[in-house]
Amino acid sequence: MQKVKIRVENNVSSLLQEGNHVVTIKGYKETASKANAGYNDVTEQIAVSLENAAGKFITMWLNTKGYKRFSQLTEKEVASGKFGNSSDDESVDGYAVDKKTGCRIEDEEKTASALSIIGKLAQDAGMAIGLELSLDELMDELVGREVGIAVKGNKVAYTQPAERVHA
Repeated sequence: MQKVKIRVENNVSSLLQEGNHVVTIKGYKETASKANAGYNDVTEQIAVSLENAAGKFITMWLNTKGYKRFSQLTEKEVASGKFGNSSDDESVDGYAVDKKTGCRIEDEEKTASALSIIGKLAQDAGMAIGLELSLDELMDELVGREVGIAVKGNKVAYTQPAERVHA
């Protein structure tokens, strides 16, 4: 049997480190969060692949919906008995879950906030303010565009126009 010697040629991470970076949006994938024992649905997400000029990369995860916490239900909603807490621990403020379907209750304000983060990415990447596209069309338009990002703790904390990073 042949022997193989394993050695590390380059021990430098290919992930973008903390700080501000100019990146190109290389692509995206529609995906969903992992299943959770507390509810039957998953959070729809977009995984955006970002890469800088040196070939270092990071994935930015964007939710497309937001959900109500149990504590956000009105007294009337709680009294109806139609909703439960996604957490078995009553001291934990889990998601509000429809007892019939086992699915979380969408929160329109949180969904609007999630979509505004996607809109800010588009604006920071130089797309026109007020442009209305489907989510798929928007993401297709973003591929190949430059944007500035701030990386904190191995996550994209926020986006910004690329010019701000160069300044």
